[in-house]
Amino acid sequence: MSTTDDRRNSTIDILRGCSAIAVAVFHFNAPYPALPDVYHGMARQGWIGVSVFFVLSGFCISAAASKQKGGVTMFWFRRLMRIYPPYWASLLLVLWVVALRLTTSGANDVTGLPKDAVSWFYTVTALTSPASHVPTMNWVYWSLSYELAFYIMMGLLFFRAVGPAMIALSLIALFKLGYPFDQWGLFGLGVGCHILSQRRFVTAACILAICLAQVFLRQNLNAAVAGTFAAILIIFPPNLALSQIVRPLKQAGLFSYSLYLVHVPIGCFLIPNYMPWKLGRQFWPSLLQDSILLVCCLAVARFFYIAVERPAHEYARRRSLRPN
Repeated sequence: MSTTDDRRNSTIDILRGCSAIAVAVFHFNAPYPALPDVYHGMARQGWIGVSVFFVLSGFCISAAASKQKGGVTMFWFRRLMRIYPPYWASLLLVLWVVALRLTTSGANDVTGLPKDAVSWFYTVTALTSPASHVPTMNWVYWSLSYELAFYIMMGLLFFRAVGPAMIALSLIALFKLGYPFDQWGLFGLGVGCHILSQRRFVTAACILAICLAQVFLRQNLNAAVAGTFAAILIIFPPNLALSQIVRPLKQAGLFSYSLYLVHVPIGCFLIPNYMPWKLGRQFWPSLLQDSILLVCCLAVARFFYIAVERPAHEYARRRSLRPN
């Protein structure tokens, strides 16, 4: 692997870590009134980390599809194993927090539960809103329905005129609103970055140009800028990606999906309801509380990654290496 590829992979991990932390801090502050300082102003914009995740996902899924052996079935299997086992474990975590709140306070102030078998089906399959009318049980689950749609689309394009089909899909996203095309531009930026890394310059330029137009026309401006910045860093990975300063972010990037899944039940409902202190809503107390919540969520996410996410990855990898 070339030095540029090493820097790019490190940059992707760092961006994952930054994005997951940004989303977590955004949610830690969501229940409270905004404070007029730089830190809380930045925290209020942490939701744009999801936009960065979509760009990174587009790059990584495109790279995985180009290297996958075993056909579309194995491609889908490996991608779904990345999504579902951690997702199901996080559902159990949410239900445990709900049960704890019911036991100790007599009320479920965490999330609404599915009302019938159909709603449970959509919940278990991660096809809740916006893929269906069923509300999510965790604030972050909405993005997983987009990931699943992107996986399906990339699988259908598997080794079959990916460039022209991606250009066509990007054009559809430019003119069509609604799920899943409203987020396709960000995902397409990542795909375009990967195609560019393969030196398919004309195809990549078409996809990137259309997707850039889509995100700036259809997305919030902050999300469009964040996604574009992520794409630039993927194309031109900085040398700082391997420095000591950002190494903790790179480590967090390895279990960013686990952090993404667990930070709401742990950092927004469990710890705040049972912590032995009540900090005022001023700058320093709020910063201290966010720091404590983040450290706790990182610790839980690391355990979650070791116990659930990494074994699922390893199982999928071993299955893909078995002879047919």
